[in-house]
Amino acid sequence: MIRKISKHGQLSLSISLPIVWVRMNKLKGNEELDVKMESDKLIISPLKKLQEKEEVVEFKESPNLCEYFVAISYRYGTDLLRIKYPPIFIKQVNRVLSKDTIGFEVIDQTEDSCKIKDMSKGAAGDFDAVLRRMWLVASGIITDLENPASNIELILSIPERDNYINRYRSYLIRLIMKNNILDKKSYGYVSLIQSIEALCDEFKNIAENWENYNLNRDDRLVLKYVKDSFGAMQNLFYSFSEKNVEKSFGVLSRLKSLNKDNLNSGKDNKKLFVHALGNSFHSRFKNIIYSIIEINHNDFIEA
Repeated sequence: MIRKISKHGQLSLSISLPIVWVRMNKLKGNEELDVKMESDKLIISPLKKLQEKEEVVEFKESPNLCEYFVAISYRYGTDLLRIKYPPIFIKQVNRVLSKDTIGFEVIDQTEDSCKIKDMSKGAAGDFDAVLRRMWLVASGIITDLENPASNIELILSIPERDNYINRYRSYLIRLIMKNNILDKKSYGYVSLIQSIEALCDEFKNIAENWENYNLNRDDRLVLKYVKDSFGAMQNLFYSFSEKNVEKSFGVLSRLKSLNKDNLNSGKDNKKLFVHALGNSFHSRFKNIIYSIIEINHNDFIEA
């Protein structure tokens, strides 16, 4: 990270603090900072140490509620979670920790309780890199589905790769909720991340039933347009402009037209399946476009 030095008067120099670091440490104007000099390094730290967010909860009857609560607590930024439960509930706890979290681990366990702690110390600065990784993994999944040369082992590995998508989703939302790093753009980003994860669930469902489909030309064409649509969404996110918005909707219109043609060509189950497949993806992609527009909408408001 590079910062430019500003000059104030004859002797004073200053640099701005990264806004992500400021929000992560919940700093405000006129607060004091600890500044240390080590050789040619300058180390700046907040004087007050942020307290860990701790929650204590007890479940008696619903293992499913216990599982979902752990996942939600993680996403909302809990640092230490103490749970009391019947012994059998630990299965649900371990399952959600392995599938939907990064760095959330059991550090103490008894027969009827456990302590779960965030060991990752995820930094707000991880956000862009993890989101980019989420895009890349999702892109690889649809590329393998669309490629006629993909072998069955590659297809059957998609559900496992979807687990990475689930964990990226939870981790990114945790960074947003815990550090308030995106301010007014937070809702748009959460919507985008959730939409990508939901889209990948569709990919996973196709992969899990791959050997039963015996895909024909129409199916392959739907998957090709889905791949093209995903590429357009990714390009729109990283190169947002009015022109790319129209390009994205243009790609989606081809997918919608293909759905209509397939439905009108026959009422057999195969045609209806292809139509339902394309229609579902069309809806998912529209949600992604709307999320990206929401993230960028402030850029179009005149000062």
